[in-house]
Amino acid sequence: MYEQKLKHYDHIIVGGGLVGALWALFLRKRSHSIAVFECYWDLRQEIINEGRSINLIISKRGVDALEKVGIKYEVLEHATVIKGRAVHTP
Repeated sequence: MYEQKLKHYDHIIVGGGLVGALWALFLRKRSHSIAVFECYWDLRQEIINEGRSINLIISKRGVDALEKVGIKYEVLEHATVIKGRAVHTP
């Protein structure tokens, strides 16, 4: 059953995290058809009573990749500039 549906895609990506999503955008820009499979639910749709924090740092290499797929300014619009970092050891 699934085999018939999946034959319609040029590429299948397992994992819709940062790398999987970026890779899907790269391939789509090159007119490939893609299916992305992710096992986790969409946290944006969940009601979470505890605090949540997703700390992501975008390096120069990451910014360059976002620019190549055409979403650099969309992403950076939601970013906060940090001027350094600290590693907290126990």
